Amino acid sequence: MYFYARGENLISVGRRLPNGGYDFAFIAHKLNENFHLLFKMIIGLNEKAFWNVNVARTMTPIADVVLYPKFLVPLFIAGLVYSLAHAYKQKRFILAMPVLLLLPGLVANMMSGMGIPNLTRSIMLLVPIYFLITYGAYSLFCSIYTISSDRLRAAFSGLFALFVGLVSAYQVNNYFHYEKDTIYGGKNNADMVMYNEFLEPYMAGHPNSRILYHEFGPFDEWSYVVVRWLGGKRVQTMREEGKLVFLTNNNCASMDRLLKQGYFDIVCIGFS
Repeated sequence: MYFYARGENLISVGRRLPNGGYDFAFIAHKLNENFHLLFKMIIGLNEKAFWNVNVARTMTPIADVVLYPKFLVPLFIAGLVYSLAHAYKQKRFILAMPVLLLLPGLVANMMSGMGIPNLTRSIMLLVPIYFLITYGAYSLFCSIYTISSDRLRAAFSGLFALFVGLVSAYQVNNYFHYEKDTIYGGKNNADMVMYNEFLEPYMAGHPNSRILYHEFGPFDEWSYVVVRWLGGKRVQTMREEGKLVFLTNNNCASMDRLLKQGYFDIVCIGFS
């Protein structure tokens, strides 16, 4: 839904040829790029930092972020192996479900046509990833516990409880330590501020004004997510009446002519 709402899916973006056909060379290049970025993000190879991973940064769409603390990567891999091995040995399909639940998030990221796999598009991966981390830690604990003596079992149980406590404390500290509400998201989002504090009251006070609006790139019809969501039916009605026009790649020339003719009463740019 996310990609189709914004026209950013690879199927839409891949239709780049003059005759409307698919550019398969571009699609293959994009799939390869998405795979490498996604693999690095899941395995924790993107960010140089090891301990100070900003797990609170869920909106900034950059390529060098990781989904979870990097020191948990071995437990994720262990959970992946244990889950598949136990499902095969015990003939219980349910044990492989966490691995299968990775697929929706992986497919969504691989279908990134504009932009790259990022935290916003990868949020569905976090539930199965953390389940596999937990499953891997618990399975390792059980494996070591069963081969240990009674004295070592008590000591190992204490160490495991301490490890769980430290990881939990680390996660909580990381979440509240980093700034989450940046200029790219939340109450300081430039596009939301533009609509809530200026465009909405302006439209209410000037119902017959003609407005040219640009939200943010890419210059496409489906770039205008914020104003569509916040404005709802009112914005759609104004667009149908020609009172609100979105600037896109396709209408740049005609909008330039209308601007020179003084057609619009105001031009709004909500660019972050």
